[in-house]
Amino acid sequence: MFAEMKTIPDYPAYAVTKDGQVWSYRVNGMTRDEHNKMIHSRKETRVIYQVDLKEGITRKIRMPEPNEPIYSSLLHCLERKPQKITCHGYIYYYEDKKHRIVEELKSRIKTSTLALQCMDDYNPFRRTVKDSIIRNKKYLEILEKA
Repeated sequence: MFAEMKTIPDYPAYAVTKDGQVWSYRVNGMTRDEHNKMIHSRKETRVIYQVDLKEGITRKIRMPEPNEPIYSSLLHCLERKPQKITCHGYIYYYEDKKHRIVEELKSRIKTSTLALQCMDDYNPFRRTVKDSIIRNKKYLEILEKA
């Protein structure tokens, strides 16, 4: 509902939200600091698990700040935006979402296996699909142990 606000340089009593709404500090009776405190107090901290692919060790971590370099790629991994399972050699998931990753990996293995059965021996993507199956089986094994 509330968004970060930027003060308009020539008009210090007014601010603009990211979606373009103009906010008057005088009329609405809230200072910029009060507004930012309200926004940041509503942030929920979710437990994130990090699984090391080499060692199979699972750790709890905190969500990085938006200005940290890993933030955007970690967010894509958590939300599976471009169907991303790993990020910088780790699998990340929210506390209650591990079963979704396991189901997704199983379905990827199944569809890749079916695709492989339909391909002829001279298809140039045969090796890529086989590697995908092997990689997803490895990820599934690591997640089931963790």
